[in-house]
Amino acid sequence: MRPRDPRFDETSGSYDVDGFTKAYAFLEEYRTEELEKLKEAKQKLNTKKRRKDPDAARKEEELTKEIKCRIQQDKQRKHLGELRAAELSLKSKEREKVKTTGKVPFFHGRKEARKLIAQSKKEKKGSSTRDKAEERREQKRAAKEKKLLPTRR
Repeated sequence: MRPRDPRFDETSGSYDVDGFTKAYAFLEEYRTEELEKLKEAKQKLNTKKRRKDPDAARKEEELTKEIKCRIQQDKQRKHLGELRAAELSLKSKEREKVKTTGKVPFFHGRKEARKLIAQSKKEKKGSSTRDKAEERREQKRAAKEKKLLPTRR
């Protein structure tokens, strides 16, 4: 008998992202509760105990670091979820086009999913406001194009 790790063994089945997220969705609630507890602990350190405890500054720094890390992880998880949803919607649209029109299937990459997310965010924000970063990118592109133009004799 040879020991096997079910995570990497093919007999255990394949990894299903959607099934995994549904099965462990309750962990999201735990994460939010833990984040709230960390924030409360940081608030308690800012009170009278800080004056008495010499290690309070170090403890507060560790808590702040942990809170920032958790927030960043949540943002990353949310972003990856949006990206996955955008990829799935692109795939479903493509499948529908293949079924209805008999189109040759095209497999979109992550770039198209990112564009779709950016477009939806832009629509939510409103078409009247322009992003400063977007303006800088356009200026940079215009400068590159200007450099590529042939000079006149």
